[in-house]
Amino acid sequence: VAAADGCQLPRLPHSIVARTHLFGFLATQTHAVDPMLSHWLQHYAGLGLDIRRRATIVLHVNSNQSKGLTETLQLLNAHRVPQPIIATQWSSNIKRDAVNALMSRLPSNAYLVYADSDEFFDYPCMLEGELKRKRPGLAIRGEMFDRVAADWSLPAIKPTTSMDKQFPRRCRITKCGDPGDPENDSKWTLLPVVDASDKPVRFQSASSLIGKPKLFYLRWPFSHFKLTSATYERTRVKIHEYQHLADAAGPNTTQALRNQSQNRVDHYVRFFTQLFEQAGSAGKYRSNDWLALTASSCLNFTFAIVNSTINATHHTPHTRHVLHATHNTPHTTRHTSYTT
Repeated sequence: VAAADGCQLPRLPHSIVARTHLFGFLATQTHAVDPMLSHWLQHYAGLGLDIRRRATIVLHVNSNQSKGLTETLQLLNAHRVPQPIIATQWSSNIKRDAVNALMSRLPSNAYLVYADSDEFFDYPCMLEGELKRKRPGLAIRGEMFDRVAADWSLPAIKPTTSMDKQFPRRCRITKCGDPGDPENDSKWTLLPVVDASDKPVRFQSASSLIGKPKLFYLRWPFSHFKLTSATYERTRVKIHEYQHLADAAGPNTTQALRNQSQNRVDHYVRFFTQLFEQAGSAGKYRSNDWLALTASSCLNFTFAIVNSTINATHHTPHTRHVLHATHNTPHTTRHTSYTT
């Protein structure tokens, strides 16, 4: 095992890039393009993904006439991304169905990268060796590290400054500061369309899989840029969407779905009020002192190679080889450190 130094790939190996597809279900803003979108596109293109031919983007829009949608389409066109799919409704189930529909159309040797707009995945150097071994069911399970500004503020994103420089702190806020949402602190960042038994691999949710696919997977951290000036608006939209589902009635909804949606509403309300406080009279927010203390005391990560049968709802793998790394383990390529 050669990951003790935290070696990270600057680009994905060519042998896998040629069969890897990018999927994103992205929300558009009303008044302008999301300033993170250009960084997101550049990140995945920089990893070597062919976003001109193997990218499927679904845009959630509230209005087909908004300036934000127009600017988003112009930006995607400038990057020569294929024509996006327009969705007027959003929910976790809609996202799941869309990504699973794409996977069902891909060839059996394909891989999928399913990333939200604030998720910037990275991959370990050991992936190259596992690809050379032609190991079936090879996947990457990413561990989320939230990125925070140096002064713990929630700044607006600058279009020409790298995200790493704008948000240099690496913290496990979602895992440790938001324990009410244990499902979302890790995700499948590289997933084969079929497992080691040639059975289809499909999503149950954004972070869990249907059934018990046989996967040999590596763990690796990735950057999560949710703590920006847009945090409040994104959280407000999610609360509104889930509240709508929680209050819905009729033949297309169930009590279980309503309860699940209400739980998500409660989660986002708790998340926001717990981690942020209002700054000044302009309606802006900043992180509170509790967040900084919690994030600083909760940094750890274990590099692991795992060969197991994955349970879709509970990820407790049998670890074969484990290499421990502290929060200040340096990367050799894209990021310089895990320091707080």
